[in-house]
Amino acid sequence: MLDVENRDNNREMVPYIEHEMEQRLMRQLPPEAPSQGRLSRQVKHFPIKPEASILGDEKGAHFILSLVAADRPGLLYTVAITLAEHGANLHTAKITTLGERAEDVFLISGGDLRESASRIRLETELMERLKV
Repeated sequence: MLDVENRDNNREMVPYIEHEMEQRLMRQLPPEAPSQGRLSRQVKHFPIKPEASILGDEKGAHFILSLVAADRPGLLYTVAITLAEHGANLHTAKITTLGERAEDVFLISGGDLRESASRIRLETELMERLKV
């Protein structure tokens, strides 16, 4: 059951949240990095080697980025920042976590992805940043 007092406090927070969001959007600053947290014992003792591959889709309009890495706090943030640095646009994402293993697929476009050297740089950078 909801506490009436708590609900009123939440209503008072809405203008503050709207103001803060507006300020962040106007400054166009990247989001703050999430805390790294602790790695699980399984990831520490049995690290998963990151894998990244970028292939064109069947229509040739977008690219499919497939990632395999150890799941951890901040994983999607790292991927998002790396894609943004390369000027890539995210259209859809399928996020799958199997225990300590993340297997994610992203539909991306933009930037200089049409050049194979740029795709290789992005893959390499993602694999480097996703190492545990």
